[in-house]
Amino acid sequence: LIDKLLKSTCEIFAVSQYTFTTIPTYPSGQIRFLMCLKEQCQVLSIPTCKVTNTCYYNEDVHKVAFVLPQFVRSFLE
Repeated sequence: LIDKLLKSTCEIFAVSQYTFTTIPTYPSGQIRFLMCLKEQCQVLSIPTCKVTNTCYYNEDVHKVAFVLPQFVRSFLE
């Protein structure tokens, strides 16, 4: 399902990337996102604004969300 969805969004959007994060309060602990841009105007893995006073987010967490675990990477190849 994910590989088909990713291929479909690549046909519609200029940028389409699959991302991954862990959420301590989420039952399975893992959530995945599909991030898309209409124009190739920025790199999604680089934060565009500063976010402060958070417990779970910082710029490094943002960047690493675009580094997929090997099992996901293998599945999408």
